[in-house]
Amino acid sequence: MALATALAHELPFFHWPLEFPDVFAARGFDVVLCNPPWERIKLQEQEFFAARDPQIAAAPHKAARGRLIQALPPTNPALWEEFRQAKHLAEALSKFLRASNRFPLTARGDINTYAVFAELFTQLIGPRGRVGVLLPTGIATDDTNKGFFGAVVQDGRLASLYDFENREKIFPAVDSRYKFSLLTLRGAPPPRPEPIPMVFFATRAEHLRDERRRFALTPSDLALLNPNTRTCPIFRTRQDAELTRRIYERVPVLVNEGRGENPWGVSFLRMFDMANDSHLFRTRPELEKMGFCLQGNRFVRGADTWLPLYEAKMIWHFDHRWATYEGADTRDCTDVEKCDPQFEAHPRYWVAAREIDTRLSAWKRAWLIGFRDIARATDERTAIFSLLPRVGVGHKIPLVMTSISRHPTIHSACLLGNLNCLVLDYMARHKVGGLSLSYFILKQLPIFPPDIYSPTYLSCIVPRVLELVYTAWDLRPFAEDVWQEADEPLRAALRAQWEGNAAATGGGHHGAESPPWAPGAKGGFPLPPLQVGRGPPGRPAGRVGRPLRPPLRPERGRAALHPRPGRCPRAGLSGGDVPGAEGEGDQAVWGVQDQAVGVGGMGTTRIMTRIHEV
Repeated sequence: MALATALAHELPFFHWPLEFPDVFAARGFDVVLCNPPWERIKLQEQEFFAARDPQIAAAPHKAARGRLIQALPPTNPALWEEFRQAKHLAEALSKFLRASNRFPLTARGDINTYAVFAELFTQLIGPRGRVGVLLPTGIATDDTNKGFFGAVVQDGRLASLYDFENREKIFPAVDSRYKFSLLTLRGAPPPRPEPIPMVFFATRAEHLRDERRRFALTPSDLALLNPNTRTCPIFRTRQDAELTRRIYERVPVLVNEGRGENPWGVSFLRMFDMANDSHLFRTRPELEKMGFCLQGNRFVRGADTWLPLYEAKMIWHFDHRWATYEGADTRDCTDVEKCDPQFEAHPRYWVAAREIDTRLSAWKRAWLIGFRDIARATDERTAIFSLLPRVGVGHKIPLVMTSISRHPTIHSACLLGNLNCLVLDYMARHKVGGLSLSYFILKQLPIFPPDIYSPTYLSCIVPRVLELVYTAWDLRPFAEDVWQEADEPLRAALRAQWEGNAAATGGGHHGAESPPWAPGAKGGFPLPPLQVGRGPPGRPAGRVGRPLRPPLRPERGRAALHPRPGRCPRAGLSGGDVPGAEGEGDQAVWGVQDQAVGVGGMGTTRIMTRIHEV
């Protein structure tokens, strides 16, 4: 009894029916208005030690921080006891929330208090009451909250959802990029189902009255747009909502869990966690001290090899040489470096090749497809996918593994083109509500199935994707796999694309022999890597200088990347059927891009636009 009394004083228990007996005798509150705390239940070690022991908080990774914490009992027993108590309290609270059955919809995953409070309010409100609560927008968009959001939508209890960005400092002390929402819930569903009014990306209250921003979704709309989670997409305008609905009516999602549809046989792999697996990583000075020699971007000592560990900041669309490490910092790879097919980006850490092979035991290819997990709807691009050699990757580059039996590499090139196209990026912007392109979002993006790619489409798409990705010797295995799977017409298209690249860039003369450290050839692709934007003599590296033209109306003097007439059909439409396909309309629709043949920030937009048109 004494212990219970002490705990009651230390952790002030609150029982709603005991505190408000008259309210619950009347079946609940008429109105609940609240801005609840937005905190994770799990103890955050860096935050805990930031003001108590900065050395522990500043540890380079989780493993190092753990060693410093374990050294506390003899050196600082008081801090150790405080940490132990705080950790126990967090774990006990998490266990209570999960096991009490009071919060079946929100006590999941990495629990946040705002979600638990949202579910609590639905239990406190009377049948004729309303809840008005200020929450992070993740209550409607995050996978962890899909059970709660889906329930209030399906039950007809969601009255409205208005999302704000803090760019105009509605809350001065909160980061300007933070997104929050005004969530309104009913105590009971209306007599007849009603569309749910919504606004997203508002920055001031008057935006809620802007008819261009306001739109309404029904439960069936949410089931169409996010069939797996029933979470809410985020649209800036009514037109965005309507256009997205039309696309989803025509194109299936990548994985439909409810129907058991997964035409690409897609699975995902999180290879190395940068914190939890940090004990497996080595730096360049450490490996050199162990007697390893650097060859390309891998370290070798006899039969022992350590491969680079790529991080998300090192890749971009179709480009595995976007950035490289110099010491502890990264810099963009230069045009001169990208013109050298022997150049390879250097990482911060390396991982033993045997450890990588263990994690990739089910994947027999010598190449990978990965994407940047860190993504925002407000950035220049949201969905960023790249081909990679068979290397180590951190958890911020999740891998996309396919398991289709017919021409897997050729179709992987098509999938990569689809994932990087501008329209797919437009769709992704309506799904990413936070800072991550999570698996549940990717599964629900509209992706063409593999059986849509006819031989005509393959001859148009695959050579252009190969031109973008096969720019260095370390991706020769991918080019060889494409060549082995290709029939004669596709091989002719591949060779023509290589020759066109050489003519347009002045390339093709950087040497046909691979360096000693490059992956061994197996009699596959007979040509060296394609050149990255080195123009003919007198033009600067990285530029070809041709304006972008609509692929449906190519000119005779087209650049090498322009498809020949009839090579890229678009649902049977001719150039004349496309609005704005004449004169200035070309530039108005397609834009004039800074051109380059190859990968990187200059050439990718051009190809992705064309792949979308296919």
